Amino acid sequence: MIGMSWYQRKGRYACRVKLGAAGDDDVVDVFAMVHLTGLLRQAFSDRMKGEKWAAQAGFRPPCAGMLIVIGRLQPVSQRDVGRLMRIDPADVVGVVDILEHAGLVERKRDPADRRRYALSLTKAGTGRAARLDALRRAAVDEVLGALTTDEQRTLAQLVSKAIGPLV
Repeated sequence: MIGMSWYQRKGRYACRVKLGAAGDDDVVDVFAMVHLTGLLRQAFSDRMKGEKWAAQAGFRPPCAGMLIVIGRLQPVSQRDVGRLMRIDPADVVGVVDILEHAGLVERKRDPADRRRYALSLTKAGTGRAARLDALRRAAVDEVLGALTTDEQRTLAQLVSKAIGPLV
């Protein structure tokens, strides 16, 4: 049996998730997870403010993640990128347009399936993706700095188990 209820603890709301038999309660502090996500997003955003090239290219929030994902999986279809990043297909096209216009991504018809586009990084895109990945790592180090490397690895494994791997 799975059940969920909300309650207040130390001035914050938490979610009590019941798994299995009555009395087997595990507490998942949903707002702590949301807060952690916000801290990571803010730390990355603070670092992006110094990247004038991204502002000039018209970067929106998903651009950085998409550039990193394409770099790791290239050549990759637009559809697969959208599915992995959980972005609506119509929004994927707009983000890819920004990256392509900036000269960071190349969009070609997939020779195996002419209905699909395969995305790859350009030489400039490879350099920018590496820069964004370094900024991402610095943001993670800042926010999760209180955790040991093993604890960070465990956290990443647990999140991947809960939501599925992104890349």
